[in-house]
Amino acid sequence: MTHGNRTSSFVGRSLRLPLWPDQCFVSRFVELEEWQAQGIEDALGQAEDGKGIGSERVDPWLATWGSDSESEPPRCGCGGWRRS
Repeated sequence: MTHGNRTSSFVGRSLRLPLWPDQCFVSRFVELEEWQAQGIEDALGQAEDGKGIGSERVDPWLATWGSDSESEPPRCGCGGWRRS
């Protein structure tokens, strides 16, 4: 579905007639919602595949936040976040 069709579809379901600024806002809103939904789907898929880090490793790391001996974050081996 093209960008314009997604926007028109969304606007068509709303109660207001679209105006140009509203179309820009709605278009950006739809784009961000789709991006977020895809990120959630990807993360859930990774979790189902056993990729990720359990709370038994995350909780001790979080407990060190703000201390003088803050530890390195646990690694999942899935290419996730790394401290720079």
